[in-house]
Amino acid sequence: MTPRAILKVVDGNGSTLVDEPAQPSSGPQVMTQQQAYAITKILRAYPSRWGVHFNRPIAAKSGTTENFVDAWYMAYSPDYVVATWAANTPAGKPQQGMDGVYGNTVGTLMAQPFINGLPGPIHDFQVIPGSLSDCTATGQASALASDCPSPTASPTPSPTPSPTPSPAGTPPPTFALPSSTPKQTFPLPGSSPTPTPTATPAGGAAATPSP
Repeated sequence: MTPRAILKVVDGNGSTLVDEPAQPSSGPQVMTQQQAYAITKILRAYPSRWGVHFNRPIAAKSGTTENFVDAWYMAYSPDYVVATWAANTPAGKPQQGMDGVYGNTVGTLMAQPFINGLPGPIHDFQVIPGSLSDCTATGQASALASDCPSPTASPTPSPTPSPTPSPAGTPPPTFALPSSTPKQTFPLPGSSPTPTPTATPAGGAAATPSP
């Protein structure tokens, strides 16, 4: 495209002094419409990801050069292209690095209020058939389109497990529990032992309790 700084000049009486409408491009096409829209879709998610909020559909990208010498924020919509830039350029001296000014700093402090104050009407980007946001496309491009509904997967039936036969003639192992040991009791120190009765012998004689 041939850039033009001034498209039209009208004087105070409404007479047109200069009218230079934009001319269609005569250069070669460097990418397809689908490729261009794929980049636009990626850049549309960029502003909100870094906390820059616009009142219209905007695709944007920030840039920060080494040592914060330059901070850029480039933004475009179907109606506008806005470039913002900040730098420290002291008179008569080399350009100096700034104090932690990123491209997204410029986006928040300069591009956001300027773009949100632009007049309407506001248009959205046109979805290009076959691009990432074309829900009728098939394959990976459709799967990457976040604004397309996710396909519902069909349930896969689980196979029924077959019973495993036990080998014939092999009895299951058996385990014998150990015999229980009679519980023993021991008298506390200083207590009197309880007499243990003994059986009465034949003939009727009484047995003497053992201590």
